[in-house]
Amino acid sequence: MKRRLQLLVATALVLIGTSASALAQKKPPPAPLDLNAATLEQLTQLPGVGPVTAKAILDFRTKSGPFRRIEDLLAIRGITDRRLKELRPYITVQPAKKSALYAPHGVIPNFQVSVAVLDSTRTFSGGKSCASSSAS
Repeated sequence: MKRRLQLLVATALVLIGTSASALAQKKPPPAPLDLNAATLEQLTQLPGVGPVTAKAILDFRTKSGPFRRIEDLLAIRGITDRRLKELRPYITVQPAKKSALYAPHGVIPNFQVSVAVLDSTRTFSGGKSCASSSAS
């Protein structure tokens, strides 16, 4: 009888532990997340990514610009080759939308700026250093 009670208690503890760990597991996103558009909340849905790692991903994106490839995640502390392999099915990298201010890889696009100085106008072309003298 005592043995049977011990077995019953042990079984109950195993079942409680199993259900608690099942509840603690995250449900991955239904579709792959774009690393260049995902929010903090979306990133925390990824397996193995908590709020600290999600914030590090966002900080990296803000500091370094858009992700060019999934492997760029390896630059983030805590993301190893193994974790990247686990994340691959749930992430993607879409090309960043280009805007007037977007300059890929540090390239400055050609531009022209007109500046009115007193009564004269000078035009400067982008990518060139234009030093003006005060002599007119």
